[in-house]
Amino acid sequence: LHALAGEDFDRAACLLERAWRPLNRTLSVGMLVGWMDRIPDRLMRARPVLCVGYAWALLSTGEMEAGERWLQAAERWLATARARQAGLETPPDATQAPGMVVVDDEQFRALPATIAAAHAYRAQALGNLESAVEYSRQALELVPEHEPFERGVASALLGLAYWESGNLESAHRTFAHGIEKCASPATTWPPSAEPLSWPGFCGRRVVFATPFASMKTRCNWQPQRASLLCQAPRTSMRV
Repeated sequence: LHALAGEDFDRAACLLERAWRPLNRTLSVGMLVGWMDRIPDRLMRARPVLCVGYAWALLSTGEMEAGERWLQAAERWLATARARQAGLETPPDATQAPGMVVVDDEQFRALPATIAAAHAYRAQALGNLESAVEYSRQALELVPEHEPFERGVASALLGLAYWESGNLESAHRTFAHGIEKCASPATTWPPSAEPLSWPGFCGRRVVFATPFASMKTRCNWQPQRASLLCQAPRTSMRV
């Protein structure tokens, strides 16, 4: 980004807030994290949407604890916004810059669903299956029907949690539905240079490449074949 090269960090933060989702679908996650790393902490923390984008990028590179901290930063802003809407003047967290900055209002409104999906992703990676199921269901309740890819991600995460819990029938149905959503004509599946994946499904690999461009399989990218993976005997998905 030219804004980063010129150290115009405020402009860079605004650009990244609008662009992190499409960038996650097309760029190396490591590159995106590198860009976000250069944004000063005070600017990053003032932007709840960018906090969540940074959290997703960190989670996708395996930085689970760091990702969780940035999710919490965004959740504090959401709590503040809700309290103010209810007429309760509660100040933002003392460690944050004064005043919340939102450039993309649509993404801000979608934050509860985006955060729930991120928590589901993290819980699945850490083997906390109960939380993975809970957060995946929460994300599905919050993501609107006109967002097929996001719904597909949440469904696939829920299916994976069912599968590792031994609920193979629900896993097959839910995971297959998620893969179908991700592969619908309204979505794209660009490749990623740095996939984060777990071994499983009898030697096959379910790949989480980037936050919302991830639910893929090495089965010639065919969702009807991908759904068959849930019929395989269970093995541990955690590295």
